Amino acid sequence: MGTWAAIFVNSNDLNKVTGTLMQLSAIDTLQKGEFPTSDLYNNILLEDNACPTYLVFAQTQPDWIMIRHNALQNLEGWGKTLSASHQTKVIICSAQSNADFYHFSLYNQGTMLREIEYCYGDDYEPINWGNRFEFENEQPGVKMEYDGEVSYIFDFDSIEEYAKHFGLEVQPDYDSIAEWCILKTKTSHKTLGDFKKSLKPWWKFW
Repeated sequence: MGTWAAIFVNSNDLNKVTGTLMQLSAIDTLQKGEFPTSDLYNNILLEDNACPTYLVFAQTQPDWIMIRHNALQNLEGWGKTLSASHQTKVIICSAQSNADFYHFSLYNQGTMLREIEYCYGDDYEPINWGNRFEFENEQPGVKMEYDGEVSYIFDFDSIEEYAKHFGLEVQPDYDSIAEWCILKTKTSHKTLGDFKKSLKPWWKFW
């Protein structure tokens, strides 16, 4: 999976969502084409406070528009604006398998209702905010028991499972969607592609 970030808007109005995304991103040129897998991945932003500069979106299933983007931060402002502008639910998810980082948040009509964020690294304070969903355990994620001890794991499988309770598939069949909308601008922020270029091949260390 690597690095994955997406926003989901509970709407069928792709044109209106496009307008809102243009306002939020300040990108005024819309392109259309196939899903740019490698290009989007190389343009993942490395700065925590950077807003998306690359958005790829489409109606991936009835009632849900999926927006893949290149920023890993939780984008609370975007969630509130999109859900308020369209008077609907918005789900924001992100994951980074190398860092073991996972985020899920739900907004409705301009208000954040639930936020869950876990990073299974050192010195990280998890976020478990808002009222538990009816389908949740005492803690977010999957309940595990071993030798009489109970623990909970919130990972990408948990994100997928949570989304299904709202009628949402977070991983659609990308190939089945012939045309994606693309908003992209040049950015001064450092990207994953910049980092990869800075790495020396192993033979240059000798």
